[in-house]
Amino acid sequence: SLASRLRGKNIVERDFMRQATGDNGKTTGGIYPELSYFNKESKIQQMQTHGAMLAIFWLVSANYSAFTKCQAGKQQLTRQSWGWIQEWILKKTDTDEKVDAMLAFMAIHALCKIKEFREELAPGFSKHSHDRALLHILDTNAEVVPTYLRLSEKYQKLIRDSLSVEFEFSQFLQAENVAANLLVVKDKLGGHEDSLGFFCFRIFVQMCGKRG
Repeated sequence: SLASRLRGKNIVERDFMRQATGDNGKTTGGIYPELSYFNKESKIQQMQTHGAMLAIFWLVSANYSAFTKCQAGKQQLTRQSWGWIQEWILKKTDTDEKVDAMLAFMAIHALCKIKEFREELAPGFSKHSHDRALLHILDTNAEVVPTYLRLSEKYQKLIRDSLSVEFEFSQFLQAENVAANLLVVKDKLGGHEDSLGFFCFRIFVQMCGKRG
Protein backbone atom coordinates (compact mmCIF):
# COMPACT_ATOMS: atom_id res chain seq x y z
CA SER A 1 0.00 0.00 0.00
CA LEU A 2 1.00 3.64 -0.35
CA ALA A 3 1.06 4.03 3.43
CA SER A 4 3.30 0.98 3.79
CA ARG A 5 5.75 2.29 1.21
CA LEU A 6 5.77 5.66 2.92
CA ARG A 7 6.44 4.22 6.36
CA GLY A 8 9.16 2.04 4.85
CA LYS A 9 10.65 5.08 3.10
CA ASN A 10 10.37 3.22 -0.19
CA ILE A 11 8.78 5.96 -2.28
CA VAL A 12 9.94 9.37 -3.49
CA GLU A 13 7.82 12.50 -3.26
CA ARG A 14 6.96 12.69 -6.97
CA ASP A 15 5.73 9.09 -7.11
CA PHE A 16 3.81 9.56 -3.87
CA MET A 17 1.81 12.45 -5.32
CA ARG A 18 1.31 10.71 -8.66
CA GLN A 19 -0.17 7.66 -6.96
CA ALA A 20 -2.25 9.72 -4.55
CA THR A 21 -3.74 12.04 -7.17
CA GLY A 22 -3.73 9.89 -10.31
CA ASP A 23 -0.99 12.08 -11.81
CA ASN A 24 -2.87 15.27 -10.84
CA GLY A 25 -6.12 14.02 -12.33
CA LYS A 26 -4.66 12.95 -15.68
CA THR A 27 -5.61 9.34 -14.95
CA THR A 28 -8.44 7.70 -13.02
CA GLY A 29 -6.13 5.54 -10.95
CA GLY A 30 -5.52 7.85 -8.02
CA ILE A 31 -5.73 6.22 -4.61
CA TYR A 32 -7.76 9.17 -3.34
CA PRO A 33 -10.31 9.84 -6.12
CA GLU A 34 -11.83 12.82 -4.28
CA LEU A 35 -8.75 14.83 -5.24
CA SER A 36 -10.21 14.97 -8.75
CA TYR A 37 -13.26 16.90 -7.46
CA PHE A 38 -11.37 20.18 -7.27
CA ASN A 39 -11.85 22.57 -10.18
CA LYS A 40 -10.37 25.87 -11.35
CA GLU A 41 -12.43 27.81 -8.82
CA SER A 42 -11.13 25.68 -5.95
CA LYS A 43 -7.48 25.64 -6.96
CA ILE A 44 -6.38 27.17 -3.64
CA GLN A 45 -8.17 24.45 -1.68
CA GLN A 46 -6.62 21.83 -3.93
CA MET A 47 -3.14 23.18 -3.25
CA GLN A 48 -3.84 23.28 0.50
CA THR A 49 -5.00 19.67 0.37
CA HIS A 50 -1.88 18.61 -1.52
CA GLY A 51 0.23 20.60 0.94
CA ALA A 52 -1.31 18.81 3.94
CA MET A 53 -0.73 15.41 2.33
CA LEU A 54 2.85 16.33 1.51
CA ALA A 55 3.35 17.42 5.12
CA ILE A 56 2.38 13.87 6.16
CA PHE A 57 4.81 12.51 3.57
CA TRP A 58 7.69 14.64 4.89
CA LEU A 59 6.87 13.95 8.55
CA VAL A 60 6.53 10.19 8.16
CA SER A 61 9.60 9.92 5.94
CA ALA A 62 11.53 12.14 8.40
CA ASN A 63 12.57 14.52 5.62
CA TYR A 64 13.60 17.67 7.47
CA SER A 65 15.06 19.35 4.37
CA ALA A 66 11.85 19.02 2.35
CA PHE A 67 9.66 20.05 5.29
CA THR A 68 11.64 23.27 5.83
CA LYS A 69 12.64 24.14 2.27
CA CYS A 70 10.16 27.04 2.05
CA GLN A 71 11.03 28.40 5.48
CA ALA A 72 13.47 31.28 5.25
CA GLY A 73 16.08 32.40 7.75
CA LYS A 74 14.90 32.76 11.33
CA GLN A 75 11.49 31.33 10.39
CA GLN A 76 13.03 27.93 9.65
CA LEU A 77 12.15 25.17 12.07
CA THR A 78 15.18 24.22 14.17
CA ARG A 79 16.58 20.72 14.21
CA GLN A 80 15.71 20.51 17.89
CA SER A 81 12.05 21.38 17.25
CA TRP A 82 11.99 18.91 14.36
CA GLY A 83 13.22 16.24 16.74
CA TRP A 84 10.40 17.01 19.17
CA ILE A 85 7.84 16.82 16.35
CA GLN A 86 9.26 13.51 15.16
CA GLU A 87 9.02 12.10 18.66
CA TRP A 88 5.45 13.37 18.98
CA ILE A 89 4.20 11.82 15.72
CA LEU A 90 5.91 8.48 16.25
CA LYS A 91 2.88 6.90 17.94
CA LYS A 92 0.51 8.68 15.55
CA THR A 93 2.08 6.95 12.54
CA ASP A 94 3.28 3.59 13.85
CA THR A 95 0.95 1.50 11.66
CA ASP A 96 0.04 1.58 7.98
CA GLU A 97 -3.63 1.93 8.93
CA LYS A 98 -3.00 5.11 10.94
CA VAL A 99 -1.01 6.72 8.14
CA ASP A 100 -3.57 5.76 5.51
CA ALA A 101 -6.42 7.10 7.65
CA MET A 102 -4.73 10.47 8.06
CA LEU A 103 -3.90 10.67 4.35
CA ALA A 104 -7.53 9.80 3.61
CA PHE A 105 -8.76 12.50 6.00
CA MET A 106 -6.55 15.13 4.39
CA ALA A 107 -7.68 14.05 0.93
CA ILE A 108 -11.32 14.76 1.83
CA HIS A 109 -11.14 17.46 4.52
CA ALA A 110 -11.56 20.44 2.17
CA LEU A 111 -14.22 19.02 -0.13
CA CYS A 112 -16.96 21.24 1.28
CA LYS A 113 -14.90 24.31 0.51
CA ILE A 114 -15.84 23.50 -3.08
CA LYS A 115 -18.96 25.60 -3.53
CA GLU A 116 -20.76 23.36 -6.02
CA PHE A 117 -20.05 20.21 -4.02
CA ARG A 118 -21.29 21.76 -0.77
CA GLU A 119 -24.39 23.39 -2.23
CA GLU A 120 -25.50 20.23 -4.03
CA LEU A 121 -24.88 17.73 -1.22
CA ALA A 122 -25.15 19.86 1.91
CA PRO A 123 -27.58 22.69 1.11
CA GLY A 124 -28.01 25.20 3.90
CA PHE A 125 -24.42 24.97 5.13
CA SER A 126 -22.23 28.03 4.61
CA LYS A 127 -18.59 27.95 3.54
CA HIS A 128 -17.68 28.76 7.13
CA SER A 129 -19.31 25.49 8.25
CA HIS A 130 -17.44 23.25 5.81
CA ASP A 131 -16.51 20.69 8.49
CA ARG A 132 -20.15 20.36 9.54
CA ALA A 133 -21.17 20.16 5.90
CA LEU A 134 -18.73 17.32 5.26
CA LEU A 135 -19.97 15.52 8.37
CA HIS A 136 -23.52 15.85 7.01
CA ILE A 137 -22.45 14.35 3.68
CA LEU A 138 -20.64 11.45 5.37
CA ASP A 139 -23.85 10.72 7.27
CA THR A 140 -26.22 11.06 4.30
CA ASN A 141 -24.31 10.55 1.02
CA ALA A 142 -21.09 8.78 1.95
CA GLU A 143 -20.98 7.02 -1.41
CA VAL A 144 -19.59 10.20 -2.97
CA VAL A 145 -16.59 9.93 -0.63
CA PRO A 146 -15.30 6.40 -1.41
CA THR A 147 -12.01 6.96 0.39
CA TYR A 148 -13.93 7.39 3.63
CA LEU A 149 -16.05 4.30 3.00
CA ARG A 150 -13.07 1.99 2.59
CA LEU A 151 -11.68 2.88 6.02
CA SER A 152 -12.38 0.70 9.03
CA GLU A 153 -15.24 1.68 11.31
CA LYS A 154 -12.72 2.87 13.91
CA TYR A 155 -11.20 5.46 11.60
CA GLN A 156 -14.53 6.47 10.11
CA LYS A 157 -15.61 7.32 13.65
CA LEU A 158 -12.38 9.22 14.36
CA ILE A 159 -12.95 11.35 11.26
CA ARG A 160 -16.59 12.04 12.13
CA ASP A 161 -15.68 12.91 15.72
CA SER A 162 -12.89 15.23 14.56
CA LEU A 163 -15.24 17.04 12.19
CA SER A 164 -17.79 17.52 14.96
CA VAL A 165 -15.40 19.42 17.25
CA GLU A 166 -15.28 23.19 16.93
CA PHE A 167 -11.77 24.30 17.87
CA GLU A 168 -9.61 26.99 16.26
CA PHE A 169 -6.03 25.80 16.76
CA SER A 170 -4.64 29.04 15.35
CA GLN A 171 -6.42 30.92 18.15
CA PHE A 172 -5.03 28.45 20.66
CA LEU A 173 -1.49 29.14 19.46
CA GLN A 174 -2.12 32.86 19.92
CA ALA A 175 -3.41 32.21 23.48
CA GLU A 176 -6.96 33.16 22.48
CA ASN A 177 -8.11 29.66 23.43
CA VAL A 178 -6.96 28.61 26.88
CA ALA A 179 -5.38 25.20 27.35
CA ALA A 180 -8.45 24.06 29.29
CA ASN A 181 -10.29 24.04 25.98
CA LEU A 182 -8.20 21.02 25.01
CA LEU A 183 -9.87 19.15 27.85
CA VAL A 184 -13.24 20.06 26.34
CA VAL A 185 -12.03 18.74 22.98
CA LYS A 186 -10.83 15.54 24.62
CA ASP A 187 -14.19 15.04 26.31
CA LYS A 188 -16.04 15.59 23.02
CA LEU A 189 -13.79 13.00 21.42
CA GLY A 190 -14.76 10.45 24.04
CA GLY A 191 -11.84 11.00 26.39
CA HIS A 192 -9.51 8.68 24.46
CA GLU A 193 -5.86 9.59 23.88
CA ASP A 194 -5.97 8.02 20.40
CA SER A 195 -8.84 10.31 19.44
CA LEU A 196 -7.13 13.44 20.74
CA GLY A 197 -3.87 12.47 19.06
CA PHE A 198 -5.63 11.92 15.73
CA PHE A 199 -7.42 15.25 16.09
CA CYS A 200 -4.24 17.18 16.92
CA PHE A 201 -2.26 15.53 14.13
CA ARG A 202 -5.04 16.44 11.71
CA ILE A 203 -4.96 20.10 12.81
CA PHE A 204 -1.16 20.21 12.62
CA VAL A 205 -0.84 18.90 9.06
CA GLN A 206 -3.75 21.10 7.89
CA MET A 207 -1.92 24.13 9.18
CA CYS A 208 1.27 22.92 7.47
CA GLY A 209 -0.58 22.88 4.16
CA LYS A 210 -2.54 26.09 4.67
CA ARG A 211 -0.38 28.17 2.32
CA GLY A 212 -0.48 25.47 -0.32
